[in-house]
Amino acid sequence: MARLTTIGETMVAAAVGVGPELEITKFVFANIPGLVHTAPEPANEPMPAPAHVVHQSAPTGQGIIDDNRVTYAKMLTTEIGNFSFNWIGLVYTHPVNGDQLVMFAYVPLTQKVKTAGASVGNVIVRNMVIEHLGIANGVPIVVSAESWMYDFSAEIAAISEELTELKERVTHKLVHNPNNYTAAGAAQRETIVFDQGQSKTVTLDAANLIAGDVIEVHKLAKAGRIDIVGTVNIVLPNGVSELNHWLPAGRSGVLIFECVAANQLRYAGGF
Repeated sequence: MARLTTIGETMVAAAVGVGPELEITKFVFANIPGLVHTAPEPANEPMPAPAHVVHQSAPTGQGIIDDNRVTYAKMLTTEIGNFSFNWIGLVYTHPVNGDQLVMFAYVPLTQKVKTAGASVGNVIVRNMVIEHLGIANGVPIVVSAESWMYDFSAEIAAISEELTELKERVTHKLVHNPNNYTAAGAAQRETIVFDQGQSKTVTLDAANLIAGDVIEVHKLAKAGRIDIVGTVNIVLPNGVSELNHWLPAGRSGVLIFECVAANQLRYAGGF
C-alpha cells in the first residue's frame, strides 16, 4: 500500500496552502535487495540507492479524481526492460535539492521484459493516488480521471497490433530458387536455397526485419552467382560495413545474416 513520506506530507500541505504547486516529476522503480514487500512502510523512507534504481521516467498520465484525490499512472510498454522491481516511488525533482521522495510503495518482486525478436515483452501499468483535503487545488493538473486514472486505449491498440503482427510470423520459412527475393520479416528464420545454378539476387529489407531475425542463403550448385544486398550497410566482424555480399560462381556454400536492432544488419557467418 502506497504512503506519503514525511517530506511528501509537507509538500502536499504547502501546496494546498500558500506554497507552490506540487508537480510529480517521475516514477522511480527500484530493486532493493532484501526488501520484504509486506513490511511496514516508514514515513522517513529514503530514496533508493542509485545502484538499485532500475528505471525512472515521467508519468504516462495524471488526473484529478475529486477535490481530495489526484492520481498518477505509469505504463511500462513492451520496448522497456529487462529488469525486476520491488519498490515504486513518486518523485518531485527540486531545482536545487534534487529528487525528493513524495510517495512510495513496497510491491512483490515483479519482472519487466521487453520484446526481443518474436518474443513479445510484457506491459505493466502502475497507478498511485495522493489523497489529501483540497489536493486538487495544489497540483498543476487540469484533467479529470476515473480511479484507474488514464485511458490507455491508444497504447493497448498499438500493442495488440504488434502482437497480431508477431502471431502472423512463422518460426521458419524455407524458399527454393526465388527470383529477386526480398527477406522482409516473414519469419524469425528464413532459409533461401538455390540449387539450379542460375545467378540470382536476395535483398535484406532491414526496415521490415525485427531484431533476432536470421536469414540464411544457401548456394548448393557451383554454377551461377548469388548476390545478397542489404537496404542498409551490413556490418562485418572486423567493423567494416558494406551493402553487398555474394556467393561466387564455381563454389557452393552458405551465408548467414542477422537483424540485430531496428534497421541494423550483421553478417553472422558462413563460408
